[in-house]
Order: sequence, then structure tokens, then C-alpha cells
Amino acid sequence: MALISCIIPVYNGSAYIAAAIDSVLNQSMPVDELIVVDDGSEDSSPQILQQYSGKLRYIRKDHSGIIQTLNEGLRAANGDFITFLDADDLWHIDKTKLQFNSLSDHSEVDICFCHIQEFVSPELPEHVKSQLSFREEPLRGVGKTSAMFRKRCFDTIGFFSPDVQMGDFLEWYGRAMDEGIRSDMLDEVLTYRRVHLHNFTRKQRPLIQNYTHILKKSLDRKRMNS
Repeated sequence: MALISCIIPVYNGSAYIAAAIDSVLNQSMPVDELIVVDDGSEDSSPQILQQYSGKLRYIRKDHSGIIQTLNEGLRAANGDFITFLDADDLWHIDKTKLQFNSLSDHSEVDICFCHIQEFVSPELPEHVKSQLSFREEPLRGVGKTSAMFRKRCFDTIGFFSPDVQMGDFLEWYGRAMDEGIRSDMLDEVLTYRRVHLHNFTRKQRPLIQNYTHILKKSLDRKRMNS
């Protein structure tokens, strides 16, 4: 049985997937299992991933979207602790160590979050950088890539809902809170969110538009249980 599993979903992520993988492999406390789930990439992502043969578990599937890709990774994961990283983001070298130590010291806590620092991808030309906005101050990272989960969370709550195409974690976390799952937040910045042209709309605008639907479902559940 692996101790810590990391799941990286990727779809046409050739520009940044190697940097993401390296940030996991270079952890001061290595993960025991790195799973990359390829959602039918049509770029050079599969060829890049072949270079990491023996260092990760590669799963390729037909293109079906992020939710199914994440859940495929969860089905494959063997670790007692589960982590996620987006294919264009990075981890601080001590992320797994600090979060594992925190969960080990607090057996009543099931999810350990950390702060996130956004950054504009440095290779972009200046005229592209000027089109991107990001927050310079660290953010409280209530999300998949900033968390370490006890696997029992997913055994209790279930996987991510295929009915939610954006805001998948927010919907899952609402169910977790309904069940009394406890979480903690570290002060340290341990996840770095890369800002570039292709993720700006995907990660920001659609998520905001979906808040109302997700929060309504959470309120409906609470009414049914009251």
C-alpha cells in the first residue's frame, strides 16, 4: 500500500506537464505513487510522459473531460493520502512533507490545505503578460491542488460529481462539509498556480458563473436533512 499518491490530470498539456511532474518528483518527502491520467491528448504530451517511464504510472483514456479524468485517477490511487496537481501548476519542494506532518499530528483532520501563489508564466512575451491579471498576494487555497486528503474522505463522500463540469471541487467540498469532514489551512505557500492565456477563462470566469448552481445544491441537501 502506498502512503501518498499524487494524481495529475492532463489534456494537451505539453507546454507545462514536465515542470509539473518535476515539482512532484523533487519533493523533499517523495510521493509513493505518481499517477498521470491523460484525457486523450492530441499534442506531444504522451511523448513527453514516455520520458518519465518508471517514475510514474501513466493512464491514457478517451477524451471525456476533467471530472472523469480525476475520478479515473482516484480509482487507480492506492495511497492512504491523496494529492492532486494541475498539469500547468507547481508544488513547493516541501508541500508533501509539511501537509503530511500536519495530518499526522492532527488525527481528527481529514484535509490539509495550504496557501496558493499565482504567477504569470515567465516564458510569455510581454504583450501577452499584459493581458493577464493575477493576484500578487497569497490566496487561501481551498481547492484540489492545494490540499492533501486522507483517502477515507473519498471513501465517505464519494468521487467528483459528473453532473458538475466546472467547480467540481466546490461541489465535492460542500458534500464533505455536510458530512462533518474537518479541514485545516497551513500558513505556507506550497502551491503555485500558473496564469497563462489558455487557463484564464477556464479557471476563473466559468467557475464564478457556476457558484450559484453548486451552492443551491448544498442548501437543498441541508434542507432535506433538517
